[in-house]
Amino acid sequence: MRSDFSWLIIPSIVIGVIVFLSKQTREGEQVQDSVRTINVAQIAFFYEEGRFATSIEELHIGDKLRTDNYDYSIVLNHQAAFNYAIPRSHNLKVYVGGVYLNPFSTNQSINQVDDKPKIPTILCEDNFIGRNKPELPTVDLGVLDCGKGTTKIGS
Repeated sequence: MRSDFSWLIIPSIVIGVIVFLSKQTREGEQVQDSVRTINVAQIAFFYEEGRFATSIEELHIGDKLRTDNYDYSIVLNHQAAFNYAIPRSHNLKVYVGGVYLNPFSTNQSINQVDDKPKIPTILCEDNFIGRNKPELPTVDLGVLDCGKGTTKIGS
């Protein structure tokens, strides 16, 4: 008798897993779009204010961040803004975007675009699920790269 029902149980489990994974994929794409939105907003803010924003509120884009399962934050250093999407639960991945001011050469013709500083970006995804902030993206000889334990998924 047990084998008679297995043809119902196994497909039900497979369908459940597929639905779960497709929901996580959609949410991951939404979060990636949100971090890209923060990156672009940081560039616009820099062009207007001459500095990077220190908070999401300062960027005035909170209504454009399209997920309920993540919190967003910003960390600054002397040459970059790092924009985090941290999951509220432990079963999702962390995303970090980097927005860099003049990481290339001191040659202004390379760094300037339409009389504005060139501000490249990077988007990284943690290789593992969890809530810990991954290592920050880096720049070495003008090349942007994701930090250890993360993978580049965009710019």
